[in-house]
Amino acid sequence: MMTFISHKNDKLYLIGIGSLIVLVAILHYRTPTHLHVLHELYRVLFYVPIILAAFRYQLNGGVIAAIAVIAIYLPHVVFQWGGDFLSNFSRFLQMVMYLIIGSITGMLAARERREQVRYQQTAEKLEASYATLQQQSEQMADIEDQLRQAERLSSVGELAANLAHEVRNPLGSIWGVVDILKSRTQPRADTAEFMNILIKEVNRLNEVVENYTVLSRQSSPVRIQINLTHVVQSTLQFMQLRTRKESVQLEMEFPADPVTITANETELRQVIINLVLNAIAASPVGGTVKIWGTNGNASTAQQLAIIDEGAGIASDQMPNLFKPFYTTKSSGTGLGLSIVKRIVDRNNWTLDVKSEPGKGATFTISF
Repeated sequence: MMTFISHKNDKLYLIGIGSLIVLVAILHYRTPTHLHVLHELYRVLFYVPIILAAFRYQLNGGVIAAIAVIAIYLPHVVFQWGGDFLSNFSRFLQMVMYLIIGSITGMLAARERREQVRYQQTAEKLEASYATLQQQSEQMADIEDQLRQAERLSSVGELAANLAHEVRNPLGSIWGVVDILKSRTQPRADTAEFMNILIKEVNRLNEVVENYTVLSRQSSPVRIQINLTHVVQSTLQFMQLRTRKESVQLEMEFPADPVTITANETELRQVIINLVLNAIAASPVGGTVKIWGTNGNASTAQQLAIIDEGAGIASDQMPNLFKPFYTTKSSGTGLGLSIVKRIVDRNNWTLDVKSEPGKGATFTISF
């Protein structure tokens, strides 16, 4: 399309130049020779189409236009002015000047065109270099961010080692004492409930310690074929006490056929627990957290989604959502979602987050 327009414009331009040459020639031939002033003006007018052709088509255009002017003007000099060389010296000289001006103007136009192309190429190279530098700058910023995060994780690793050593021993002692008391006595119903709560809270403290150690763990866990439906069911049963305490309902929706994935069960449970706890904490009193799974096919992967009815996630919070220690909750540690992201990345899964203010959030993992 652009080529067609360019050819069309060139054709119109050539017609315009030719028309100017013919028009000036007609003025010469139709004006009596005794009107010297008009003929001098017409001779100057011949420069217009020559210069226009030179600017448009460089040297070739200027020379060809000058030759065309000379060819059409020469018969006028020979037949209407007598053709005597001495008496028509200025006119013959003018024809030579047509050729000189056409050549010089054409060469200058060609030089200007080459400079313009060179400047354009230089500008394109500079633009490409700027884009490359900008990309490298963004990569450097990402690398610096990863290094800072690695330093923080290294500090967490040291903290986790000390925490695990200092906390797990007394937790084990408490667990053992409660288990002995529970097995040796037949407590009343209310006392048994308190013991169950104590055991579950000890388990929860153990999970907090485990969350810290997961951040620094570099081992490659064994992955096997797992029924995702069964893992989710057993994990949600373990979390019933928390949902009753927060007055939040859990709804589970899975297909009739087993949703089978390849994963490490411990890691998978950590992901489910952290996402569900995050959804419970975001949900209002009386709200519902939905957990659904889907089977994959030739074009889609198996998926697990956790949906809450909370206030949603603000757009300015999204970039920091999975960073360690980032939290908007007064009692949160900021480690749950960072652990989820670490496990997801290590297993080459994908985690998608969708949220609108006031409409809750949906965390979807594709296996």
